[in-house]
Amino acid sequence: MLDMINASFAMWLAVSPVLCIIFGSFMRFGIETQLVAFGLMYSIYLLIRVVLCRKEISFKDFLRRIISLPAVVGVVLFLWVVCSAFIHKANSTWMYYISYFMVYLCFRLTDRDLFKFMLYIFLSSMLISVVLSLISPMGVGIPGYLYNRIGGYSMQFVNPNYSAYIVATLTVVCAGFIKNEASIFDKIFFPISFLTFTLWLYCNGSFVPIATVYLFTFILLLYRWIRDKRCPYLLLTFFVLIIPMSFIVDMCTFWVQYRNCSVGFFRECLAVIDNIFHIGLSPEEVPGADGWGRKELIMDTLRGIFASVYTVFLGYGAGILTLFRPHMQILSLWVEFGLVAPVCYATICIWTIVRFFKCKCKEDVMPFFMGLCAFLVMSFFGSMMVYTFTLIVPIFGMCHAYLFSRDKQVSPAPLEAQPSNE
Repeated sequence: MLDMINASFAMWLAVSPVLCIIFGSFMRFGIETQLVAFGLMYSIYLLIRVVLCRKEISFKDFLRRIISLPAVVGVVLFLWVVCSAFIHKANSTWMYYISYFMVYLCFRLTDRDLFKFMLYIFLSSMLISVVLSLISPMGVGIPGYLYNRIGGYSMQFVNPNYSAYIVATLTVVCAGFIKNEASIFDKIFFPISFLTFTLWLYCNGSFVPIATVYLFTFILLLYRWIRDKRCPYLLLTFFVLIIPMSFIVDMCTFWVQYRNCSVGFFRECLAVIDNIFHIGLSPEEVPGADGWGRKELIMDTLRGIFASVYTVFLGYGAGILTLFRPHMQILSLWVEFGLVAPVCYATICIWTIVRFFKCKCKEDVMPFFMGLCAFLVMSFFGSMMVYTFTLIVPIFGMCHAYLFSRDKQVSPAPLEAQPSNE
């Protein structure tokens, strides 16, 4: 019964983008509202679970489970965020961060054999959102969608760049499931999702997410080609298909007029390369090819961080990133919570990468891991609004559920495994 309730909570997160639309016609039920509600309700669920199962809980077994690097670092990070609320006074943004820990625990407690089903639901939810966004880029007439004056394609998120980070992450996850030996359903569902998400990204025009999709799809292609010593023809086919798609989008006036860049992806590529190396590669000036002043924002944030010893170690409090806008996830955590938070976050990310390469059966977790790595790369170029990170945390949870199972020598793959006793 308790496991079914936990799975229901995970399902809530999977359909949360669509819930924004369903409830949006008569009430405000955005991603941020759902995150706080989820955090509060799941905390109550955990408390009830502990009370009901207290006789089955062994203190020795509990210690064995938490004495691992990511678990210890995660506990330290949680306590540090809680302490920050007492130092700087709690606010709504602080509640978002606390709720992330609940989201992570929810997926760590979810049976691994449900992960693929959850992924189907989540991708379907985002496909509905993306298709509606293509129909109405500014969100006009779609309840739950947010208008942003800098351009279209914000969907349920406050900024079109943030929505692009989510979609790009899921696009890479889809690429990881495009395999020659996949089932018929997977050979249809994941390629269609991959192409639809990529089409939307071209319409959105955010450069880093599109480039990240190309980079990690190419890495997946090379990895499988070298490992299997034969061409992954299915993935190669769809990788090639997304190239002309960019030029097709450029010819569609309806989509281009709402795009957040004045030119298409490949023309912007030339401008970005020329801006870095100054080789006269681009014949035109492209607004934003210099990163829209990201260097200045980063330097301003660093000056704010090093304003005093106090701000270096304790930061300014949750929510201050909207003032500094550093466009870098690590600096966002630092300026808000002080040095401990980004160190803990980076440690967990590095552990995940190292553990993945030590794992003997990488293929089963490859899609989730590559999606996570894609987000980590993008996070060096943008600091998402805190509540938008909600849809990335489950990928951490699913990755770690698999990697921890390998630590404990559990043999089944995460998508087909029987429920574990973790």
